[in-house]
Amino acid sequence: MGDMLIWLLFFFIVVAILVMVIFQLISLTDLEFDYINPYETASRINKVVLPEFITQGVLCFLYLVTGHWAMSLYCVPYLYYNVNLYRLCCADSSFLRPNPSRRDTGAGAGAGCVSDSVNPIRIL
Repeated sequence: MGDMLIWLLFFFIVVAILVMVIFQLISLTDLEFDYINPYETASRINKVVLPEFITQGVLCFLYLVTGHWAMSLYCVPYLYYNVNLYRLCCADSSFLRPNPSRRDTGAGAGAGCVSDSVNPIRIL
């Protein structure tokens, strides 16, 4: 029963990360098609960037604490990428370069999808 609760906790955390990344991707797509202005896009994305990074760090830490070493090692590159991205982040990067930001968000969504599909298999 305990393993099932842990698996559900991990699953919902990964889904939360995916929702945040997909929200960022949708915001950048709206910017690309000129539905919203760059400053509004930056403010919308900046509201979810830090919670996404914190959630990813908590997930990696929970994998370590519960003894899922392979999943923890799997999360470390994405966590390292997020730390470096946060260090280099500026408020108007979506205005200056929308395509690289969109590519980075797509890479995050891809890593989240892979993590979401590997999560049930590795834990059980």
